[in-house]
Amino acid sequence: MAHQPVHWPDDPDQDDPFVGVTIRPLHRLPGQLPEPTIPGLSTIPGDQRGSSYGAPGASALAHSQRCRAAEWARFLRTLPLRLAGVVAAGALAGTLAGGAGPRVAGPAAALATGGLGWLLRFRVTGETAAWRRGAKGERRTARRLRPLLRAGWTVLHDVAIPASRANGDHLLIGPPGVFLVDSKAWHGHIIMAPDGSAWHNGHPMDGVLETVRWEADQLTKALGAPVIPMLCVHDTQLPWGELYVAGVPVLTPGRLVATLRALPAHMDEVGVMLLAEHARHQLHPAT
Repeated sequence: MAHQPVHWPDDPDQDDPFVGVTIRPLHRLPGQLPEPTIPGLSTIPGDQRGSSYGAPGASALAHSQRCRAAEWARFLRTLPLRLAGVVAAGALAGTLAGGAGPRVAGPAAALATGGLGWLLRFRVTGETAAWRRGAKGERRTARRLRPLLRAGWTVLHDVAIPASRANGDHLLIGPPGVFLVDSKAWHGHIIMAPDGSAWHNGHPMDGVLETVRWEADQLTKALGAPVIPMLCVHDTQLPWGELYVAGVPVLTPGRLVATLRALPAHMDEVGVMLLAEHARHQLHPAT
């Protein structure tokens, strides 16, 4: 089936509907990662030799949507009480201000009604918003990884970690080897303490680093090839653009691609293709 080329936006951080592409279709067997078939997936310009499978951020976005739906259902159950409270607040404010005359009572009632209505409006929780930001961060990372496709890399997005409910954000297979990149849409800054530990906005990163190392170990067992864990952080101040903490490189998006492209090659194009095909046999999408 022929694909029409698409034109990517100049800004790699700009949102777009393209969440995965297929360049070199491979024969798909049951259980392996499928070639994208959802709307918005298409071939990128023909001089690019790599392949990208899956929808970056799909599982994080799906989780945020489920959380939002549950929160909206809870909000609807309490809506009659909220409306009654808003009406009562307006009536009480109007009554209390009635002694000053109708010119004061009316605005007072309106102010009380509007203020309480604003406080009681529907708002998603911080956890739900964080999942949605995480999905956006994964899409931004995916766009940053496009130059690797031109160099013959294969990228598998949002893959399930075997025998667990976890997912790997981006599994990269290229001449230097196999890398698991975990995306973080964070704000603030990351620092390294004198004891070698990393901290994000005053919180230790030990748990995050331990998780991505564990995910890489599980993928190593599944693929029979070493998988190197990496962390890509967006919108975060990072000293020198990179840190190496407990064996995990922590990089800005721009430094991530530059670092990967600078690594020495250990596989040729055929080796990359065979290992990528093996990965698609062994792994499946997280959603």
